[in-house]
Amino acid sequence: MKKICIIFIMMSTIITCRMYSFTASNLHQYIWASYNHFAGNTKTTHHWYQKIFSCPSSIYTYKGYIHFLYDLGQYQRIIKLADSLNTTFAQDPDVQRIFALSFEKTNNHAQADERFIRLNDQFKSNQEIALHTTHVYLRKKEPENALKVIDRLLNSSPRKPNNFIFYFLKAQICTQLNKHQDARIHIKKSLEMHPQFDKGWLLFAILEEQAGKIDAAIKGYTTFLEITAGPNKAIEQRLLALVLQQKMVKKNNQPLLVSRSCFNKALLLFKQKKYTSALEQIDKCLKQSPDNNDNKLLKIQILSVQHNFDQAIKLLNTWIDQEPHNTLWYKTLHILSRTGAPQTLILQALEQIKKRHPKQPWPALYLADIYLRNANNNSALACLQQAVTTIDDRMLKTKILFQTSLLYYDSEQYDHMKTVLDQIQLLTPNFAPQLNLRAYYYATQGNNISKAQELLDQALQKEPNNPHFLDTQAVIFYQQKQYTKAHKLLQQLVQKIPDDATMLIHLAQVLYILDNKDEARTMIEQAGTKAKHAHEKKIISKLNKEWNQNSIQITQ
Repeated sequence: MKKICIIFIMMSTIITCRMYSFTASNLHQYIWASYNHFAGNTKTTHHWYQKIFSCPSSIYTYKGYIHFLYDLGQYQRIIKLADSLNTTFAQDPDVQRIFALSFEKTNNHAQADERFIRLNDQFKSNQEIALHTTHVYLRKKEPENALKVIDRLLNSSPRKPNNFIFYFLKAQICTQLNKHQDARIHIKKSLEMHPQFDKGWLLFAILEEQAGKIDAAIKGYTTFLEITAGPNKAIEQRLLALVLQQKMVKKNNQPLLVSRSCFNKALLLFKQKKYTSALEQIDKCLKQSPDNNDNKLLKIQILSVQHNFDQAIKLLNTWIDQEPHNTLWYKTLHILSRTGAPQTLILQALEQIKKRHPKQPWPALYLADIYLRNANNNSALACLQQAVTTIDDRMLKTKILFQTSLLYYDSEQYDHMKTVLDQIQLLTPNFAPQLNLRAYYYATQGNNISKAQELLDQALQKEPNNPHFLDTQAVIFYQQKQYTKAHKLLQQLVQKIPDDATMLIHLAQVLYILDNKDEARTMIEQAGTKAKHAHEKKIISKLNKEWNQNSIQITQ
């Protein structure tokens, strides 16, 4: 489908250019050159362009040829052609961008910079040109001009999904200019548009920490660690330090003044990375003030840095037994699971605590979190079911029930799911995620598209830009055989959240039914690398099997 679309666009360009000098042979050759270029057949593409230029041809054939040369890295050749083609392609931002990039690739930065600045004045809403021009001004140490470029783009195209990167850049630039409040506003906007943007969450955490918003900073660092690829020891340790720091202050955010001299000595030794001496000092502090939480938390931090997790967990067990209502110790134990402690140790500790203190919800909730991150849905479900019976807070109870309903859906226990969703409706009427899940169920399993759309409309009234709700809309379009609408919406969503396996699966299904089977298979392979949940992996396996069987039947 994509190949067909590209050729159609190319033909439309030829028609609108009114180039009557295109002969039938010329057009045929150009179409095949473009087709083979897109398919990656370099030798065949080169052969077709040789045939095109072996006799008089339309100058507009150079549009495809310039792109071909750029993909081959033939930058000097492009530069030689630029002077003769500038006038012809003066209104073509793609060709002009390639000219500018070719100068940049050959280290002629002055010429490249001049071209990008001029192109940005001409094509104000072109994202790629705006991005390059922003970097030009940043390299020239002109951050104010970089901001002007970004603002002009956002004002001319405020709703494009990729604009999240420009809000991110605005946040970075404002940080450099010491406009920290503005930076915080822009990074929040970036994350609203792309909630899975790991670098965005990291910058958000740093800015919130600088602003003294410790809770928000912890959320930022935690989210970054959850969605970024691979471990990051520096951020893991920073998160632990921040969580412990948060607990070392009173409710009015002023440091505790009890035994500060002793504590400060231990803290100074810790910052100097003299961990053995710091541990000896904090033990002295604990003898003086055994109930001081600052001392306790610093000891946990020192033990964590030393990787003495057995001792840290033993101490936390003791303190939880002494103060079973104090959420600080449960949270600290959970944080250790994200900062290098073996999860088996944390799981064992939380399971034992859950048995000793069955009326406390926190052991079960933190266990559920760890089990979910490890795709152990059955254990997570059992913990959530226990925790919800001990919770009085209405919204927290609603969220626990909703997570429970999701697990029932994933395990195809739809009757249980509907029972839990009914509980949510009574507890928190018209809770938007609950409405969306019902809509998704009716669209995929309940065979009631009109009911699905009715429920989804209610959810979208509350959160019109929620990407997961919009994914449900794409599924409804698919079931209604409105494949073009589904395709367009899913492309936007995947561009915004490229790591969501469910959205990738849905896009692959739409591509397949639109007869773009190669791209569908590529997309389903990509979904396989992103899938975290058993039900996602099951769907991917099923689709691969069906598509492979269809391929065999066609071949036979």
